[in-house]
Amino acid sequence: MERNSNYRSSNKNNRFEHIHIPYLIVGYIILFVVLTTCQKLESLLEDVPVTGVSLNKSETTLTIGGTEQLVVTVTPQDATNKRVSWSSTDSTVATVSSLGLVTGVKEGTATITVTTEDGGFKATCKVTVIAATQGGVVTTPTFSKQGGTYAESQTVTIQCATSGATIKYTTDCSDPKTSPTAVVGNTVLVSMPLTIKAYAYKSGMEDSAVATSSPFTITSGIVFVSTIGNDSNQGTKDHPKQTIQAGIDLAASLFSTGEIRVAKGIYQVYSGIVLKSGISVYGSFSNDFSTRSSSNITRIIDKRTSGTSYTVFANNINRNLVFDGFIVEGAFVNSSNNTICFYIIGSGTHVIISNNIMKSGWSNQEATSSYGIYIDSSSPIIYNNVLYGGSARNGNIKIWISNGSHPKIYNNTLVSGPATYWQWVIALYGLECHPTLKNNLLVELSSTSTYYQSLYHMAYGSSHYPYAYTTNLFYVYPDATGNGSYIYYNNDDPKNLNINNYEYQAVYTCSDFQSLTYDDPAWRNLVNVDPLFVNAATYDYRLQANSPAKDKGTDLSAEIPAFDRDGNPRTPPWSIGAYERD
Repeated sequence: MERNSNYRSSNKNNRFEHIHIPYLIVGYIILFVVLTTCQKLESLLEDVPVTGVSLNKSETTLTIGGTEQLVVTVTPQDATNKRVSWSSTDSTVATVSSLGLVTGVKEGTATITVTTEDGGFKATCKVTVIAATQGGVVTTPTFSKQGGTYAESQTVTIQCATSGATIKYTTDCSDPKTSPTAVVGNTVLVSMPLTIKAYAYKSGMEDSAVATSSPFTITSGIVFVSTIGNDSNQGTKDHPKQTIQAGIDLAASLFSTGEIRVAKGIYQVYSGIVLKSGISVYGSFSNDFSTRSSSNITRIIDKRTSGTSYTVFANNINRNLVFDGFIVEGAFVNSSNNTICFYIIGSGTHVIISNNIMKSGWSNQEATSSYGIYIDSSSPIIYNNVLYGGSARNGNIKIWISNGSHPKIYNNTLVSGPATYWQWVIALYGLECHPTLKNNLLVELSSTSTYYQSLYHMAYGSSHYPYAYTTNLFYVYPDATGNGSYIYYNNDDPKNLNINNYEYQAVYTCSDFQSLTYDDPAWRNLVNVDPLFVNAATYDYRLQANSPAKDKGTDLSAEIPAFDRDGNPRTPPWSIGAYERD
């Protein structure tokens, strides 16, 4: 019995030994698979090696105890191992931390080196340590130009010999170290009489002394205006005025000729903007005045509701000026008054009105009459403007010409809106008026008037005729009766020219008007042709690709700039209207 028991025990142990061996084999197999898989994964995840290293500075100056953080860049950006180490050739002069913070210890020079762990690439920065009491003062700035009298604006660069120093300046004679008007920078646009004061500073060094330029005098300068400015400001590019009138008044007090540059935004007025002789006004600038484009919308809105309103007023101008690059919205006045976007009187040939959009009292049915441009005893140049709007109780006129005025009207888009009694795109009134009309779109898109639907109206006076009348396009939107006047004379000679039913298209010769004199041998105007605006319903009066105004105009580059209102170049033959279509 004992023998059998031992046999069974021995047998049992042997059985377990046979069981352990298969398990060990399976474990080895699993371990082999795992190791093989890891090797394969490592082979799939290839390292991106470092190819170089750089520092933000190659040399710098510190005072004893001063610090500077060096910034390291390892390339490529996606390198696998970006670890670096730092060292100093002389840690008794300058030390460097594991993060690249350099500290000056004593006077002398040391070289800080950064080394990549991958590839051993190096970059260095030479550090000069100086005593704070010996040479630790920032050098006083200098000016690239000194003051004096200049005909136009000057750009002055402020320089400092201390490497890495920051410059701060003022132009209003205040101390740049304490003044709230101080500006950080080293370039000054000197656009008006001023004196520059500047100093420089750097961490770890004493500030420089204040440098003062000699006074600058600019005889034809610039005043800047922005909605984020203030009328108490100096009017410089850095500190602009806030209202256009404040800019004009300042410029007129400083210059015999000059200009106002107005940044984009909405400028609400409660009294008319009064222009001054010799002071041009330009809109469509970016907020920082660095660019000028029609996409920088500069809008003037007349907020008056009573009294005859002149949103922009030019009275007895005796030196040339330009008004350019605005959207002008006339006032909504009551029934006993008129609304006028631009009123010019007694100013001879000294005014240019260009590249504007004027909306004369849109949806204002209470006003007696609504005008875009009202000309009295003046002969301005008017080009690349878009005039539309107006819904007056009596009359809606885009350009009114009166009392011996002889304006040059080129490449404008003039669209008359509804009125209760009359709507005229251009009207002549009183004494002799002889406009020169070239490349204009004269369009009447409404048929609600119960009086004359005159597209072009010569009335109430004698001897009205154009000096030149070339390549203008007329279009009157047909009404239910189909009656209207393209060119209407209030007297009997010559007779009215009326086109009925709006189906007739013609080019008229001057033989139809023997009593008038034209310097153009042919009456070369397209009559009753839809100009095909991009979207008149939304007031987009640019031309569609198949517009009949495309390439039908006269090359006027000898008289006005060869660009349309959007700044696109005009190429012969020019398109008719304010916008070019190539």
